[in-house]
Amino acid sequence: MSSRNGFRCLWMFNDSTPPYWSSKVSPKLTSKGKTSCVLPPPAWCSQRRYHYFLVLDFEATCDKPQIHPQEIIEFPILKLNGRTMEIESTFHMYVQPVVHPQLTPFCTELTGIIQGMVDGQPSLQQVLERVDEWMAKEGLLDPSVKSIFVTCGDWDLKVIGSPAVFRSCLCLTRAGCTSPSATCGSAGAFALSFGREIVARGSSCRLPGQCQYLGLPVADYFKQWINLKKAYSFAMGSWPKNGLLDMNKGLNLQHIGRPHSGIDDCKNIANIMKTLAHRGFIFKQTSKPF
Repeated sequence: MSSRNGFRCLWMFNDSTPPYWSSKVSPKLTSKGKTSCVLPPPAWCSQRRYHYFLVLDFEATCDKPQIHPQEIIEFPILKLNGRTMEIESTFHMYVQPVVHPQLTPFCTELTGIIQGMVDGQPSLQQVLERVDEWMAKEGLLDPSVKSIFVTCGDWDLKVIGSPAVFRSCLCLTRAGCTSPSATCGSAGAFALSFGREIVARGSSCRLPGQCQYLGLPVADYFKQWINLKKAYSFAMGSWPKNGLLDMNKGLNLQHIGRPHSGIDDCKNIANIMKTLAHRGFIFKQTSKPF
């Protein structure tokens, strides 16, 4: 309830639906003779750019020191309504790792995922096929429906350089090439150096890197996204060094579930987005086209 120009203004709610607003302020008399009104939509509702936000947060195989390649073992997506900022649908599957099929104790302690949760689960290729089926069922592949993925950071979906450069780097390195400059010039030398770094450090991206490794295509809808850390920094003026923990703290929100649970992290991302949207922030794509 708020007061504006002497009017008593009421937000109108229905128990089963999100808030609704009239296109214009409509004065009405209350039982006490005072004037009330229904306020127009706030900026976060009327200026939305997307029908849906697809909140994504992978969990992957890991250890200390790090294993390579890291493989996705939890694949959650939340479909967030761009108008109400409420969760409408959930996709959630565990994935069978193939290069390192045995989870390490470190991985289980960090993510809460035990061996029995991934044994016998679909491969990444099969999960990606089911994602596509889910996207179609939810109407997200309709060209008239605008949706975009949202991640906490760029690592989940970002590609290092162009796919062609990435492939050449890995191919030269895996082939055991030691002196590509004789046949490929400086470009070959760069590719070899870059490939060695990728192999040494592991791919700095989860889905594109693993798809490159396995020879799988990456659907176009995974190629644009919103990095929530960047969105938060634009909205709040500070960079969340500790990711979700800092964002929840900065917005006075309780952390949902356990850290490094993919589905719980998605719920935290959705809650942070809803809070920022209700404060008037308008989400825009942060990734660069590739």
